[in-house]
Amino acid sequence: MCLENCFFHKYRFFVYSTLVLMSTLLVFPVVMYFFQKLPDQQRFQNINSTSTFLLFSGRYSLIVYSQEEGRLSYINLDQYKVFGRTDAGVHALGQVAHFDAETSIPAEKIPFAINTMLPEDVRVLSCEEVSPDFHARFQAKEKTYVYKLYLSPHLNPLKNATAENICVPLDFEKMEKAARFIEGTHDFRCFEASGSSVKDTVRTVEKVGIIKNGEDVEIRVTGNGFLYNMVRIIAGTLVDVGKGKIAANDVEDIIKSGDRVRAGKTLPAKGLTLYSVKYK
Repeated sequence: MCLENCFFHKYRFFVYSTLVLMSTLLVFPVVMYFFQKLPDQQRFQNINSTSTFLLFSGRYSLIVYSQEEGRLSYINLDQYKVFGRTDAGVHALGQVAHFDAETSIPAEKIPFAINTMLPEDVRVLSCEEVSPDFHARFQAKEKTYVYKLYLSPHLNPLKNATAENICVPLDFEKMEKAARFIEGTHDFRCFEASGSSVKDTVRTVEKVGIIKNGEDVEIRVTGNGFLYNMVRIIAGTLVDVGKGKIAANDVEDIIKSGDRVRAGKTLPAKGLTLYSVKYK
């Protein structure tokens, strides 16, 4: 169905901040965001899907465009489940969201319109039209997360907001050995934090990479899906291996045991970034 000079589309978009966003005209946006609690915004009641469409969804606020009012507005509603999710406090370089819209705005122009309304720590990077059945969360086939560390006896104020400080040396050879046990398809209950309602804890981790550049370290984990706090616990386990608290060979037994207590601690959310999301 179309109106004069106004066509129904579905979009997805990518966002940058420590977030990526996806829109739908059937449109797909990519969003980057740096996690920061947004200030409380006005609540809108009785939202009508025919008069508004979702442009951005974060943990604390949404931005919608009202056709009746002809402007962008903030709302604090959590029932819109049209985007991939991360833990509270996690950043994103490639978050994806989607929305349906009746609009004549070209997909490539939507990021410019949205970004004028966003705080400095969130940006929509791109937007494209996708098929009507596209879903940003449920059709994702592969995600890559990066956990950042920096090795220093002192906190670095310029790094500490997005990386975890490790003040002792790490044995990277042992960490690499332990990482190989994590790769593959396993029941990863040992890397799941309490409080999750997920019943199927089998996941496939395609690759665990450890990249060192001076005092900076990245633990990159790519897989088809992750359990609650899974990447942060994997990073904590590898750090404990590097410190000598857990033997590299024991990681295989820890996974087989499914015992969360035997794995490493959950590292803080601030060091984790959703790096990319891939679709077929």
